[in-house]
Amino acid sequence: PLLPRPPRRMGWVLAPVQWCLGSVLRRTTIEGSLSAVVLLCGGLVFSSAYWGGADFPALGGGALVLQVLGVAVLGLGGYIGLVLPLRPKLVLGSYGRWGLTEAPRAPEQSLRGDLRCRGRWFVDGEGRTLLLRGLNLSGACKLPTDPDGATYRSDGSFFTRTRDVSFVGRPFPLEEADEHLSRIRSWGLTFVRLLITWEAVEHAGPGQYDEEYLAYLLAVVRKCADHGITVFIDPHQDVWSRWTGGDGAPAWTLEAVGFALNKIDRAGAAVTHQVHGDPFPKMIWGLNYQRLACATMFTLFWAGDDLAPATRVLDPALGEEVSAQEFLQGHFIAAMRRVAQVVAGEKNVVGFDSLNEPSPGWVGRRASLTDWGMPFLQGHILSPVESMFAGSGHPVYCDVYSEPFVFSRRDLVNPDGVSCWQEGKDCVWKANGVWDEGVDCWGRAYPRVLKPDHFSKKPDGQSIDFTRDYQTPFLRRIKSALQEACPGSLLFCESVVDFELEGALHPPRTLSDRETEGVVWAAHHYDVLTLMTKRFRTWFAIDMAAWIKHPVFGKAAVVGALARMLEHVQGLAEEVGAHGVPTLIGEIGIPFDMEPHKYAYRTKDFSLETLAMDTNMQALERTLASFTLWNYCPINTNDRGDLWNDEDLSVFSQDQRDDPKDLNSGGRALAALVRPYATRVSGTPVSMHFDFRAPDRRFTFSFLHRADGPTAPTILYVPQYQYLSPDRLNVGISDGSFEVQWEDQTLVYTHDPQHSGMHTITLRLQ
Repeated sequence: PLLPRPPRRMGWVLAPVQWCLGSVLRRTTIEGSLSAVVLLCGGLVFSSAYWGGADFPALGGGALVLQVLGVAVLGLGGYIGLVLPLRPKLVLGSYGRWGLTEAPRAPEQSLRGDLRCRGRWFVDGEGRTLLLRGLNLSGACKLPTDPDGATYRSDGSFFTRTRDVSFVGRPFPLEEADEHLSRIRSWGLTFVRLLITWEAVEHAGPGQYDEEYLAYLLAVVRKCADHGITVFIDPHQDVWSRWTGGDGAPAWTLEAVGFALNKIDRAGAAVTHQVHGDPFPKMIWGLNYQRLACATMFTLFWAGDDLAPATRVLDPALGEEVSAQEFLQGHFIAAMRRVAQVVAGEKNVVGFDSLNEPSPGWVGRRASLTDWGMPFLQGHILSPVESMFAGSGHPVYCDVYSEPFVFSRRDLVNPDGVSCWQEGKDCVWKANGVWDEGVDCWGRAYPRVLKPDHFSKKPDGQSIDFTRDYQTPFLRRIKSALQEACPGSLLFCESVVDFELEGALHPPRTLSDRETEGVVWAAHHYDVLTLMTKRFRTWFAIDMAAWIKHPVFGKAAVVGALARMLEHVQGLAEEVGAHGVPTLIGEIGIPFDMEPHKYAYRTKDFSLETLAMDTNMQALERTLASFTLWNYCPINTNDRGDLWNDEDLSVFSQDQRDDPKDLNSGGRALAALVRPYATRVSGTPVSMHFDFRAPDRRFTFSFLHRADGPTAPTILYVPQYQYLSPDRLNVGISDGSFEVQWEDQTLVYTHDPQHSGMHTITLRLQ
């Protein structure tokens, strides 16, 4: 930055000045520069009129006119910067291209047993530090292939075919595997988070596993091994299930506790794309975490024994009644154990995610049951007790926010008075004494809260600590089951989504030192402003890591704000166990259907999306983070995105394939995505930076080697996509020697053993 980063107490004052100067002099973007100039002019006019009117009476009433004019110009500057969809235009050089049979390989990742955890770092068997890069494969795995589960489809099979479904063919048919995996490998993204869902494994009923799907999954894992790709398996879910607005759990989990699937949306217990139809509000699906159906299921999953003891379920697999918690948690863990048994013989499977983005439900809720209690406002705003009341068949008026924090109107939820519960069954929380119905003096029913602190305290009156009391016991249980079935596997542990605390992350601090062995902190992070609005500004962001969240201005400050948030995520891993655990950012990515109106698809100009990707990648490089990008979706289309709730974050789309002979065709923002990196480091990484906009595409990597450190060479991924041919690649080293294995996109660097300390490698396109 042109000015030093302002101290926190002066951030609001100096940050705009820093941004204006930086934007004008460095011309970070067209809109940033234009907005900066207009804002500066407006400020000068306004300040001249404001102070000049007092000092120079000759201005008279003209001072007021100039003040109004200044304010108008300031408003115009803000409009240009924040609303007007001016977009930067990138002018880039040439890039590599190849067909399927000529696709280059990439450095292979470590296999199970060789990939280990040591403090904050991953290491291999020779003690080298590992930096893992890959992506999520795939958002398509949320949806069945038979019947077609794309969420925009609203045919009757969504409610009639809930057990007779198949996920075989997700993420892709086996005959297409070589094409997709060759592409992913050539991009250097060789550490894959492979998605499955509980529904895919156990959709037919409790204890009934889809062996055809498990055989298909095994074949996909083996295909990954053929291409040198290491995987960890993610039991994915979003807001519990497809019938509660997301994906994950089988339909019978909802039916077992009393929900009527075809009435959940109509009663306001969830909002689903299948019932709502088009246009589906941007990112509205996440608000289902606070709707009745999802919140109820997660509360039962974690704490049904304590918070819903009256809710018992007949388990057909056991032939007896069990608690709702044991029914749900037990079957989920058993299904994942079965998956682990199937892939246990495949060494490229290094571990398993615990559960994608789990919600605490209402467990440990701090806010009143009669309040919304969340800092984020979008869609229909219902408190827990209003959700319970509406779900029991009562119309409820509530506030509606059409866009995040933009109040629209008051609206009636469940106007037809439909109950989301099966005939003869009552609301779970009514049955457990949390609330009942009262009648006011006009004879109208209303919800009456009987246990206002029901979700904040255990039955013995002790305040609930969700991580200590419920998540940690679950982690112990699933880790034991998975490692028993697949010895040596790692557990990639996620935080619950705590919307009450603005999405605060909670690492498993209460695990013992021994229990943290083989545990990885796998939290997620997105630029929420870009994700929710589908707009990206290279010069503006919100610093989410600051104690008081505030805007930052300028390209360098935007990257810095994202990097500080990633550092915060990594710092939480140091609180797990005595020495901390490694961090892998399990999800990070950008929407490609950005405003205005999916501009990139209409114009084939992905400049803004490429800059957004580069901002994320720069922040990941600055923090030396391992990560799996969200996501690679083989069935993505420009019209329907990833085919799930109108999300569109895939780095590949068939609609971008304008040259079938080029394997890279179809990739999005590849100039920023496909970049060199160090994958095995004979020491401690210190810094890494790649400038895709520089004419020489300069990459610099430095690491520190101690005299007693590993002796094996350092391995770098050198993409042919960026450096085109061996004779155009220029390598600079501080000491030692190197060898370029061009066909494998690999650079092997051997440092001088007599030169302890810092070592630097530089790559340039000449």
